[in-house]
Amino acid sequence: MKLANKLLDIWITDGIKIEIEDCADAKEAYDFIKKRYAVTNERARDILLNRLNDLKLEHCLSVTDYTNQVRQIKADLKTVKYDMTDDMFATALLHGLPPSYRSFKEKYDWIRSTKPDDSPDLDYLFERMHVEEMHQLQIKEERKARDKAKRDASNSSTINMDNPTRYRSRREDRSHLKCTYPGCGKTGHTEEYCWVKNPEKIPRSLREKFNNRAVVTGGMGGVAEMDPTDSKDTYIRTDTLDA
Repeated sequence: MKLANKLLDIWITDGIKIEIEDCADAKEAYDFIKKRYAVTNERARDILLNRLNDLKLEHCLSVTDYTNQVRQIKADLKTVKYDMTDDMFATALLHGLPPSYRSFKEKYDWIRSTKPDDSPDLDYLFERMHVEEMHQLQIKEERKARDKAKRDASNSSTINMDNPTRYRSRREDRSHLKCTYPGCGKTGHTEEYCWVKNPEKIPRSLREKFNNRAVVTGGMGGVAEMDPTDSKDTYIRTDTLDA
């Protein structure tokens, strides 16, 4: 009896403790509480069915957690004289799935429609829900990867616009190259792309200028001729004034 008194003291609120002060012992107090505050089967069913209706997969940690919670509610309903059939159980599971499972639900409904009089195979439903969960996770990961790639590309584009020369790749920056052809030896290209060794590789627009032996006049009256085998801005001979 002392143990029962301690348990009641732990379990009940202060408001109920006041109501059982005049009870002779713990059993009388317990009977009083049970009579006044007991939940009827009808009320318990309403509470459990509302809980089942509000339960959603997105509120759970996983499909396993979701199905276990639905199973628990089904077991609780049985204690209050409410037997949930397998059809009702499957419908409740499908009801709690998010919009992203729309295609999955449509396919499963079609499978059920092929044999409407047969009880649904719950094991098969659980298996397909777990497979769909993995598929949904894969879609999310792929979407995250695409979004990350877009953000990285956008950030890279912004950086290059702010300072294009700073982030130029080694492949684009040819200042470190030096031509090994004996008649050239200049930097900025290799022997393979040397215009001195391979004049045919000179762009047509520059070749026409070189063929005309373009003459450039300097600020002091000096005259320089461009060699068609050299780059467009390098002069190999300069005539000076008689000064």
